[in-house]
Amino acid sequence: MRDALDTLAKRVSQSITAKREMIVKMRDIEALIKVIVTDPNARITQDQVQEYGQLIADYVDRLDNNQSLVDGLKDIVMAYRSFLTKKEGYYEAYSNFVDLESGFHDDVYKYRKMTNRMETGEKVNTLEMKIREKDNEIERVVRDRIRQLASLVDEGKEVDQAWLKLKNYLREFTF
Repeated sequence: MRDALDTLAKRVSQSITAKREMIVKMRDIEALIKVIVTDPNARITQDQVQEYGQLIADYVDRLDNNQSLVDGLKDIVMAYRSFLTKKEGYYEAYSNFVDLESGFHDDVYKYRKMTNRMETGEKVNTLEMKIREKDNEIERVVRDRIRQLASLVDEGKEVDQAWLKLKNYLREFTF
């Protein structure tokens, strides 16, 4: 989707650039017409000159609207890219969390097995310490995941806001 929007924005931008060049030529023609209208033999009226000037002004307004549309599309693309980057980071962190939690449960299982056999000594103490460290690490990772999820939700809201901004703007003008 983001590539399609990006491509659309680029193509419309190229079209706008070409049309702006055409407007420059239209204004040159308008200046020539204003000179020609002063000739008594000219078959051009002042009303036609004003009509042509209004046509140029309307065309410029439409191009400005199209440029705003392109800017809105680019805002959406940027917000969406940022969202996807954060989403990938969140999924990677979640995968690491699952691996860490799996290792923690394996260690707890080993510890329970050892204590059920009434084992004591260095191995049990080392495993107990390892379990505490992993438990602390899991708590830290959970806090980080919560923060990352909140950030991801905020990025999603920014994408929504970009769409709503574009939608509201589209209501205001015609192509």
